[in-house]
Amino acid sequence: MIEEFLSFLVRDMSENPQRIQPISAGLVERIQSLVTNVEIDLDSRLSEEDE
Repeated sequence: MIEEFLSFLVRDMSENPQRIQPISAGLVERIQSLVTNVEIDLDSRLSEEDE
């Protein structure tokens, strides 16, 4: 499923480069505020539910 989505993105960006926009500083700040104090262990296995 992820591969299909990434293929869609590549195709859409190739066909419509005028739609690509930079991420605003405000959006970056909002995203950072959402993940503040969230701890992630990149070495831990995903549960069956998450895969």
